Amino acid sequence: MKRNGNRLFFILIVALIAGCFSAGCGLWDKSGDNRISLSGNIELTQVNLAFKTAGKLVDLPIEEGTEVRQGAVIAHLDADQLQKQQAREQASLAVAESQMVQQKTANQ
Repeated sequence: MKRNGNRLFFILIVALIAGCFSAGCGLWDKSGDNRISLSGNIELTQVNLAFKTAGKLVDLPIEEGTEVRQGAVIAHLDADQLQKQQAREQASLAVAESQMVQQKTANQ
């Protein structure tokens, strides 16, 4: 009988230690969140950017890792090319308007 009593005592001690260990590890946590909280950084390795018009890149004031906000200027194109293109388009418009006036006068 004494032998069974020692076994029972040993089993109770092992159960008590196992219960304390599992409670310490959070196995009995009943908070119901089912969430894991982590902290760290997310790094992007590549971002595709595009201008609305083609041109030569002359200035890139933003360096890698710099935080930017919506609407921030991150690069400058060569304005010379754009101004020359605008002058060509205005000349084409003037020619088209002149041809339109000539057609109207010829039809009258």
